[in-house]
Amino acid sequence: MSLVEIPWQAWVSIIYLVVFGSMIGFIAYIYALQHLPTEQTAIYAYINPIVAIITGSIFLHEKQVSSFWQESLPPLQACIWSIPVTEANKPILYNPVIFYAEKHAFFE
Repeated sequence: MSLVEIPWQAWVSIIYLVVFGSMIGFIAYIYALQHLPTEQTAIYAYINPIVAIITGSIFLHEKQVSSFWQESLPPLQACIWSIPVTEANKPILYNPVIFYAEKHAFFE
């Protein structure tokens, strides 16, 4: 198949993916690198496929396989666990080992 035989819809799709999928995504990633901790910015690679699948199922009515949520859970848990604990978002339930270590200045 030559380039002339490719339908115009395919060219529009390629241009759309280049503009929105690559350029805007890269700009957002650079912005996140400048404004968020590197550890949080690095999780975009885990979240992007999940967001893409959910977006496709909502807007394009794509079907999901039954194991989607089971396979999505570990990356989502890793992302949640990568959020640093500060005084503002400290959990209500404390781990006794961490509580003891904080009181005895093991984390300084």
